[in-house]
Amino acid sequence: MSEIKRAKDLLKEPLLHFILFGALIFVYYSLTNSAADSEDSYDIHFDKSDIHRMKSAYQLSWSSLPDSLTLSRLIDEEVKAEIFSREAKRLDLHHNDEIIKRRLVQKYEFLVSDVADGAQASNEELQEFYKSNLDKYKSDPTYSFYHFYFKESPNQNAKQSYQMISLNEGNVESILDKMNHHDPLHVSTKQTTKSVNQIEISLGKEFSQELRNYHSQGWIENPIQSGFGYHMVYVTDFKESTIPTIEKVKNKVTKDWRESQGVNFKNELYKSLKQKYKVKVEVE
Repeated sequence: MSEIKRAKDLLKEPLLHFILFGALIFVYYSLTNSAADSEDSYDIHFDKSDIHRMKSAYQLSWSSLPDSLTLSRLIDEEVKAEIFSREAKRLDLHHNDEIIKRRLVQKYEFLVSDVADGAQASNEELQEFYKSNLDKYKSDPTYSFYHFYFKESPNQNAKQSYQMISLNEGNVESILDKMNHHDPLHVSTKQTTKSVNQIEISLGKEFSQELRNYHSQGWIENPIQSGFGYHMVYVTDFKESTIPTIEKVKNKVTKDWRESQGVNFKNELYKSLKQKYKVKVEVE
């Protein structure tokens, strides 16, 4: 019974589904690309799908379908390209060509990705993936604060005069106008419900990293330095990171799960293919 159970569990593995599905695709691809159209053959065959591709490419460029004369010229160009391509391969001109190699690798990976993109996760698999990657779905902590910019580090009198103000009470703008100690800056003095990433964009990484250390309302004792200069900062509100329920981020969880399965599939496929090759590296 245990052997049967293990077999059933194996059949549920999405990776096995990828490999089987991938094998079917590669078999189909090899059958539909027979030796008649290989570089070893002198037969060239364009079917209806090839003609449709040429028409679509022309329409995309010129916003209209090609007439019969234009289509004939397009076919002639394709024939010339196919002949020259095969003759170049016969002369082994593609050997050690890094551009061609990279393009072939890219096309192969696209083919493999198409297989992986067809993966479907069960609710249980999505739940397990979500729980294992909770940090990916956390919202950023947010800050609301006032910051007062100084080109040079403010002296003790300036710091004390600012720290006497309670910025969450009264008419803040009129109080600040009377203070008139800070220098002008293009970034607004008042910042409301800004994530750490948003703060980094407007005030720099140095500022945002320092602000992460403060989670309570009130003045930060010492000025925070940024790429602009120095900032006296009063935090009016702080909200911790939150983790949404899986229902709120299900589309993203599904996308991430599929991508992770795709990576696993590519790695397993590579291991399987590599076993067929003998690799010899001569080191100087």
